[in-house]
Amino acid sequence: MAKLVDLSHQISVSLVTEGIEDEVDASTVESFGVDLLQSYLFGHPKLLD
Repeated sequence: MAKLVDLSHQISVSLVTEGIEDEVDASTVESFGVDLLQSYLFGHPKLLD
């Protein structure tokens, strides 16, 4: 995973990780330097108005 994150940063691409299950997963993924985390852990999807 660390190599994928490094590569994405080298080519100026933001990396999003989906499906984070718990705080341990979130902490682990953040330690790799992922740009954004997406999960129900942080909030549910918003409806379009």
